Amino acid sequence: GWYGLPFALDILLEETQRELLVHLPHFLACKGTLVGLRDLLALYTGVTPAIQEIDGAPRFAVTFAPKPANWETLRAQVIRLIDWFKPVHTTFTLE
Repeated sequence: GWYGLPFALDILLEETQRELLVHLPHFLACKGTLVGLRDLLALYTGVTPAIQEIDGAPRFAVTFAPKPANWETLRAQVIRLIDWFKPVHTTFTLE
Protein backbone atom coordinates (compact mmCIF):
# COMPACT_ATOMS: atom_id res chain seq x y z
CA GLY A 1 0.00 0.00 0.00
CA TRP A 2 0.91 3.65 -0.18
CA TYR A 3 3.50 4.84 2.36
CA GLY A 4 3.72 1.32 3.74
CA LEU A 5 0.08 1.33 4.87
CA PRO A 6 -1.32 -2.20 5.13
CA PHE A 7 -4.64 -1.27 3.56
CA ALA A 8 -5.68 -0.12 0.09
CA LEU A 9 -6.35 3.49 -0.73
CA ASP A 10 -6.97 2.96 -4.43
CA ILE A 11 -10.48 1.57 -3.77
CA LEU A 12 -11.48 4.97 -2.36
CA LEU A 13 -12.61 8.10 -4.12
CA GLU A 14 -9.71 10.39 -5.02
CA GLU A 15 -10.98 13.07 -2.62
CA THR A 16 -10.99 10.57 0.27
CA GLN A 17 -7.50 9.41 -0.66
CA ARG A 18 -6.28 13.02 -0.47
CA GLU A 19 -7.99 13.59 2.89
CA LEU A 20 -6.37 10.47 4.32
CA LEU A 21 -2.94 11.48 3.13
CA VAL A 22 -3.34 15.03 4.47
CA HIS A 23 -4.39 13.71 7.88
CA LEU A 24 -1.97 10.77 7.95
CA PRO A 25 0.53 12.45 10.34
CA HIS A 26 -2.29 13.04 12.84
CA PHE A 27 -3.54 9.46 12.52
CA LEU A 28 -0.05 8.03 12.95
CA ALA A 29 0.38 10.14 16.11
CA CYS A 30 -2.91 8.68 17.42
CA LYS A 31 -2.11 5.10 16.43
CA GLY A 32 -3.11 2.68 19.18
CA THR A 33 -5.96 4.81 20.51
CA LEU A 34 -9.62 4.02 20.05
CA VAL A 35 -10.46 7.67 19.37
CA GLY A 36 -7.87 7.81 16.60
CA LEU A 37 -9.18 4.52 15.22
CA ARG A 38 -12.75 5.84 15.18
CA ASP A 39 -11.68 8.99 13.34
CA LEU A 40 -9.61 7.04 10.81
CA LEU A 41 -12.43 4.58 10.14
CA ALA A 42 -14.89 7.46 9.72
CA LEU A 43 -12.71 9.10 7.10
CA TYR A 44 -11.91 5.80 5.37
CA THR A 45 -15.52 4.57 5.17
CA GLY A 46 -17.59 7.75 5.29
CA VAL A 47 -19.50 6.40 8.33
CA THR A 48 -18.49 7.05 11.95
CA PRO A 49 -18.47 3.71 13.75
CA ALA A 50 -19.37 3.08 17.37
CA ILE A 51 -16.45 1.58 19.28
CA GLN A 52 -17.24 -0.06 22.58
CA GLU A 53 -14.65 -1.36 24.99
CA ILE A 54 -15.59 -4.64 26.64
CA ASP A 55 -15.27 -4.37 30.41
CA GLY A 56 -12.48 -6.33 32.00
CA ALA A 57 -11.08 -7.61 28.70
CA PRO A 58 -8.53 -6.30 26.24
CA ARG A 59 -11.25 -6.35 23.55
CA PHE A 60 -13.46 -3.89 21.77
CA ALA A 61 -16.32 -4.01 19.29
CA VAL A 62 -16.59 -1.85 16.18
CA THR A 63 -20.09 -1.35 14.82
CA PHE A 64 -21.08 0.45 11.63
CA ALA A 65 -24.71 1.53 11.55
CA PRO A 66 -25.57 2.14 8.84
CA LYS A 67 -23.07 0.15 6.84
CA PRO A 68 -21.11 2.16 4.27
CA ALA A 69 -22.59 2.02 0.76
CA ASN A 70 -19.66 -0.04 -0.56
CA TRP A 71 -19.34 -2.25 2.54
CA GLU A 72 -18.68 -5.49 0.63
CA THR A 73 -15.65 -3.87 -0.99
CA LEU A 74 -14.43 -2.12 2.16
CA ARG A 75 -14.96 -4.82 4.81
CA ALA A 76 -11.69 -6.74 4.29
CA GLN A 77 -9.73 -3.48 4.16
CA VAL A 78 -11.44 -2.23 7.33
CA ILE A 79 -10.38 -5.41 9.14
CA ARG A 80 -6.77 -4.88 8.02
CA LEU A 81 -6.92 -1.22 9.02
CA ILE A 82 -8.28 -2.02 12.50
CA ASP A 83 -5.72 -4.77 13.05
CA TRP A 84 -2.88 -2.40 12.10
CA PHE A 85 -4.16 0.61 14.07
CA LYS A 86 -5.67 -0.95 17.21
CA PRO A 87 -4.04 -0.80 20.62
CA VAL A 88 -1.37 -3.47 21.06
CA HIS A 89 -2.47 -6.71 22.73
CA THR A 90 -6.16 -6.13 22.06
CA THR A 91 -8.66 -8.03 19.95
CA PHE A 92 -11.79 -6.79 18.25
CA THR A 93 -15.04 -7.78 16.66
CA LEU A 94 -16.49 -6.06 13.63
CA GLU A 95 -20.24 -5.88 13.44
